[in-house]
Amino acid sequence: MDNYTVNHLHSDYSLLDSCTKFEEYVDRAVELGQTAIASTEHGNIFNWVLKKMYCDKKGIKYIHGVEIYLTHKLFHNRKSFVENKENYYVEDVEQKVRDNYHTILLAKNYDGIKELNSLVSISYYPDNFYFKPRITFEDFLNISDNIITTSACLASPIWSIKSSIDKYNQEIKDLENELSEIELKINNLKLKKSALIDKDTQLTLDKYETKKSVCVFNINEIQKDINELQDYLDKIIKKYNYLEVQPHVNLESQKAFNKMLIEYHYKYNIPLVAGTDTHSINKYKAECRTILQTAKHIEFLEEDTCDLTYKTYDELYDMFVEQGVLNNDEIKEALENTNRIADAVENFELDKSFKYPILHSKELDEQEFVDRCWKNLDSKIAAGIIDANKKQEYTDRVEEELKVFKKVGMLGFMLSMSDFIGEARNEGIPFGFARGSAAGSLCAYLTDINDVDPIIFDTNFARFCNEDRVEAGD
Repeated sequence: MDNYTVNHLHSDYSLLDSCTKFEEYVDRAVELGQTAIASTEHGNIFNWVLKKMYCDKKGIKYIHGVEIYLTHKLFHNRKSFVENKENYYVEDVEQKVRDNYHTILLAKNYDGIKELNSLVSISYYPDNFYFKPRITFEDFLNISDNIITTSACLASPIWSIKSSIDKYNQEIKDLENELSEIELKINNLKLKKSALIDKDTQLTLDKYETKKSVCVFNINEIQKDINELQDYLDKIIKKYNYLEVQPHVNLESQKAFNKMLIEYHYKYNIPLVAGTDTHSINKYKAECRTILQTAKHIEFLEEDTCDLTYKTYDELYDMFVEQGVLNNDEIKEALENTNRIADAVENFELDKSFKYPILHSKELDEQEFVDRCWKNLDSKIAAGIIDANKKQEYTDRVEEELKVFKKVGMLGFMLSMSDFIGEARNEGIPFGFARGSAAGSLCAYLTDINDVDPIIFDTNFARFCNEDRVEAGD
């Protein structure tokens, strides 16, 4: 039986945009005999490790992906004319850009996974985040060959840049109308000018000249944005590895978009790929999604005319035929390309071993923690906090603990905890005197992680850490 791979899929981790668990999709894919499945949540990779583990359990390849948001650039440069009763002035305004385009990224290998994860992290930086987590066009154009890129849905820059340009053109038109009104007022004032122009008229004239310069500046800046968008469009199209055609039968804009993609397919020799934009496992979950979106006042963007449920090969093929845009060969090629993407993705094994943080280097971290323990032991004895007559007992205990920490690789971890708690203390952040079995560590007490002396309170170090430990320390 013919089959395909779902490379554009949203679960309930695409927040407020699906009511279907990722595991439900995996179960359905296995039931249909599919060999791979992608996860492409909106702007995030939440719980991707658990998704991978579930795919491994079910014997299906996990494809690590995201439907990431792109922006032309992070900020616009504009000027603003500010006027009050006494005076006026011009200020530079750095406005965040709100033009969140959609694009699918799929990791081809483990290096691609790390790169994709880094891009998602960048998208949440304060400058990047604006309503949505975003990366810039430049970030996208610099993505390596370790990531497969597809053009996604109608929110793709290929389709949506035109809308952005139309919006900018309207802004220019509005500014030009404002500019005409200002120039008319300036001309009228100049006609009234006498040889001895009064001070108030001159001030008014200066004000309108300033407003005019602001309008002209902003028009020029917006035109620059339009030119940049037009320049970017060609680069972005050529950056895509695949152009994603979708089968929505009743969506006229999708039909027009598919026709555009077919033109680019032949013009640039970029292969087509069938995308489902799957948001629900079945009609019931689709209804649940509709209720969820309605309750949250989320715009549908004509999605209510789309069937975004999980499809079999035959159902998807029939939808493309009914849509009537692609010919038979193009449909079959686009469906087969979903499998080619899956074949191009390397399988990988998760490293499930726990790892402790490294602040500087393993050797430096270990030495710094050892030195801190001995230094603080001497300091507490000198301050009378620790009984000097028991120094040997404390020394023996420190040597024992450091030996165990060294063997299980926890010295660097303990250093990071000492720094962490120390910073909290310096910032006046409240913290407890100890937590759980960590109260059994003298080294933790000496480095101010805890405030419990295990020699005095006779607490057990082995409960916290011992040479046979097989799990990470708390």
